[in-house]
Amino acid sequence: MSNSKRKGDFLEKLVRDLHQIVGDQVEHDVRLPVTDGSGRTRQIDVLLTVAGEEFGDCPVQFPIECKNYGERVGIKDIDSFIGVLHDVGIPVQFGIYVAASGYTADALLRAKTAGIKLLTAEGLSEDRLAVEIQQVLHGVVFWVATWMATSMFSDLPIGSAPDGAICVKAPRGAKDPITATWHVIWCLWLAGKIPCEFGEHTVFVTLESGECAIGDVQVSAYVANLPGQVGTAGLARAETGKKERLHIQAQAEIPSEGIALRQYADREEMDKGLSGIGLRLDIRTPRIVTERMYWPPTHETAKRVRAILQTGGAATFDDIEGRNLLRSWAFSLSGTAET
Repeated sequence: MSNSKRKGDFLEKLVRDLHQIVGDQVEHDVRLPVTDGSGRTRQIDVLLTVAGEEFGDCPVQFPIECKNYGERVGIKDIDSFIGVLHDVGIPVQFGIYVAASGYTADALLRAKTAGIKLLTAEGLSEDRLAVEIQQVLHGVVFWVATWMATSMFSDLPIGSAPDGAICVKAPRGAKDPITATWHVIWCLWLAGKIPCEFGEHTVFVTLESGECAIGDVQVSAYVANLPGQVGTAGLARAETGKKERLHIQAQAEIPSEGIALRQYADREEMDKGLSGIGLRLDIRTPRIVTERMYWPPTHETAKRVRAILQTGGAATFDDIEGRNLLRSWAFSLSGTAET
């Protein structure tokens, strides 16, 4: 395979992948019949077929021409693409052109007059045969919700929840108000109702007994900066530079001795610590921190707590769960076993 053929195939497949959206059909290297009845066909690099309300629920085809040249695409290339569109009976305004090295002024004007969308491929390597890979630091942010306190009230009137509190009802059959509050807070955390925002959040829980509980939750973050690689490729409007499509591939290197985490208590401090990173990933830990354990507890944790208490020891969080944040993932939603 010639080098120019390899470059053309690479860009066409990249453009195909960048247009992969659920509900749309994207095909590479398609031959469409011409409309003169001769039986001839014309080749289309990438054919995007879209069906939606804006098109009257009828499928509409968008042919995409790709050119991985070392120089700018000229007016003759645009005219050639217009000829293909006329031959296969697709309106010129549905045509899309993608170039790796941009366009000449004449080509820009010709495409604008015809109504063709011009895109420029960005993020390719110097030989235009791959996505450019850069060595960067990745920032991984682990958000943690910690139960701070629960206050019980037996005669609070309706509407007396603190300003800004998240108001919910405890599940039916909940017997212990403290653990019921923990469970509600955990469900809210999993559902994203308690935001990944630094500071204290208040949850107002109405119990089946008529009692009310106010639970305070502190949200903080632990950050790891990991060495790794990132490659970013995309398509931008040739005239304005506005991004149309974006593809990011990233890989982090995990140290064999484990990952050191730094705790942050406010966003300003954390943003400074994350300055200069190549890619940031935010992860919400799946369990909340309570006085002695992650909630909900595993069978192993419950046994450990009972054993320590039976010997008269002090069952602290560090004794039960330790300092490894991965413990917050060690549970089963069914409650039947530890994973």
